[in-house]
Amino acid sequence: MNPDYADWLNPMLVKELRQGLRKSVFVSVFLLVQIAMVILIGFRMLSAASGADQMVGGFLDGVLWTGLGLALLIIMPMRGLASITEEQKANTLDLVQMTRMGSTGIVLGKWVAVMSQSLLIAVAVLPYAVLRYFFGGVDVVENLITLTAMILGSAAATALCLWLSTMPAAARGIGVGLAIYLIPSLLVGSRMAPVFGMSSVANGSVFVWIYATIIMTIFLLELAASRIAPIAENHATRIRLIAVVGVVIALLGSAMGATEWAVPRVILLLWASFEALTELTSEVPSLYAPWASRGPVTRMVARTLYPGWATGLLFTLAMMTVMIGNQMLFLPHPRSEQWQPLIEGLIFWFALIAPVAVLVLMPGVKFRGAIYFLVHLLCAFFFIVARTINGSRSVATSLIDSLTPTSAAMAVMGGLTSSDNHWPFFTILTLPIGGCIAVFLFIRARKEFRLIREMEGRALAPESAALTSDA
Repeated sequence: MNPDYADWLNPMLVKELRQGLRKSVFVSVFLLVQIAMVILIGFRMLSAASGADQMVGGFLDGVLWTGLGLALLIIMPMRGLASITEEQKANTLDLVQMTRMGSTGIVLGKWVAVMSQSLLIAVAVLPYAVLRYFFGGVDVVENLITLTAMILGSAAATALCLWLSTMPAAARGIGVGLAIYLIPSLLVGSRMAPVFGMSSVANGSVFVWIYATIIMTIFLLELAASRIAPIAENHATRIRLIAVVGVVIALLGSAMGATEWAVPRVILLLWASFEALTELTSEVPSLYAPWASRGPVTRMVARTLYPGWATGLLFTLAMMTVMIGNQMLFLPHPRSEQWQPLIEGLIFWFALIAPVAVLVLMPGVKFRGAIYFLVHLLCAFFFIVARTINGSRSVATSLIDSLTPTSAAMAVMGGLTSSDNHWPFFTILTLPIGGCIAVFLFIRARKEFRLIREMEGRALAPESAALTSDA
């Protein structure tokens, strides 16, 4: 008897497909979509016969896309929300990792399994979508674009749910709430935005949003794999390289005058910086071997890509330097404001690295990411209090905003002109305070870089021993 799946397929994909296609969630959604399509087409035929096709047809089309959007963007992606958690509870994840399948293969197999089921639902709708064309008033090309946008949005939402499945229950709850509210508007645009009470933000180039969903899907899948990976796997370098590629492409798009490129650029930069600055330095020599055996230039570049908060300082500094350079070279500024992009860039970099100083002083803390966000929230609290008491334009507010890099960054994001009181305070307070934090962190990072050089030496030691024995 021939096997129902090819031997070359990902074993995790085969397992998830076998289980997923039999679960009541997929079967129920698939049958409900089919029944709904039959009912909608029936109503469309009746409305065409009664002469009220234009009015009823618009309403039925809204129902169609709303229901399909809920299935593809919420119901099906949420199937991945407990995917990794179930493996961890059943203690099967460690057994799977003992095979040749790495954490990336596990996550990718689960993602492809969920997306295959979503594609089955999407393909099942196509005959009904084509049939609606014969009633008139239907733009098939627009419908296909909308369906493609939903599929891309489903891909990103599924990757997000898989990443959330590696997080604690509280983080999953917060993430699901935000995703249900934001994803349909961000990724689908005008079709679904009014349903969720949001205005469309997807009015820019279609290519930008296609690119954004693809790069964020890859980024989220790599993040999910890093959460379940053994310490010998290096996912930090991959995450940072994905962010570098995403930010550079987005900067090129922004240089051409397309402002919507800023959305994926900012998300990737902030998220990758957070991951880099909250990591611990790895003490596994084999992780450094691919880079240590190369030339000195390659090893210097690797110092921004190795896992650890010390290399994260260099990574965020390099990324922010590129951002500042792009803004100063390609964006026009009045002569009186030409120095502002440099100050803004330094403020944002100081805001990124400032919470790391607290983490360095608390080396044994377990939830490093939570502490990082807690520091920012504390600074944001003073930012809000200052505006509540003094208003947004007073000298006292400008002074309070300048005391921490986070509050200064929030003030910049709120919009400032060259005549605001903030800029003198930024120069005499925020920049020196941020500079002192950076100097402190680089001094403490020397110990981490000594550890990195030691790990590079251990990684090269087996090669030197092998060359000696061959001689």
